[in-house]
Amino acid sequence: EGQAARREITLAEVAKHDKEDDCWVVIHDLVLNLTRDFLEEHPGGPDVITCLAGRDATTDYEDIAHSDSAREWSNKFIIGYKEGADEEAKTKVVPKSAELRGRGDGGGGMGMLPAVLVAVLAAGAYVLLAR
Repeated sequence: EGQAARREITLAEVAKHDKEDDCWVVIHDLVLNLTRDFLEEHPGGPDVITCLAGRDATTDYEDIAHSDSAREWSNKFIIGYKEGADEEAKTKVVPKSAELRGRGDGGGGMGMLPAVLVAVLAAGAYVLLAR
């Protein structure tokens, strides 16, 4: 895709890039260098990303249930792969939502939250109506 060759990057090196003007994150074993332009264009604002700078943000990324277009946008910022990642990390991209659901390793977005929310609301309604 016209990008520079990816290299293996340690988590210790990623951890050094933990500021808004020098922001790296790991997502699905891929290291992304998120530029100032990216941070300014990010729909959730820069702060939701910079608080994760220098770390593995896979869980946080998947908890948001990013769209496939957001995932494709993320791919433009891949500079390498996490040390110890499998061979696939040298060429893979951020997986699409359907790929994650198919593998059963996340991608469900909010997980149990809707069911818990319904239960809490039902219990609250029951208490109010039972008075």
